[in-house]
Amino acid sequence: MVKTGKCTLKVPNGKMLKVSVEFEGDRIEKVVIKGDFFIHPEESLDNLEMALTSIQYKRKDVGDAVARFFAKKGLIAFGITPKAVTDAVMQCKEAA
Repeated sequence: MVKTGKCTLKVPNGKMLKVSVEFEGDRIEKVVIKGDFFIHPEESLDNLEMALTSIQYKRKDVGDAVARFFAKKGLIAFGITPKAVTDAVMQCKEAA
């Protein structure tokens, strides 16, 4: 059975981060990330959501995928951090 969890997180010294995660058991099915942060190039956000899809819903796996995403050359992000994204994604499971 697919479950959905949502989280709104105020990033310390940053912006508002809103995340919705659909998951089944310990597998992420879909992630939607929104908020008042800035990320460039804009399609990077789609790439982050895709990078989180189909991975194990475990803090290490989520954290590693987010860290790899933020380490990419040319990525500019203001108002969010890898830790904040990981925390928000993980809080969605608790909220489901």
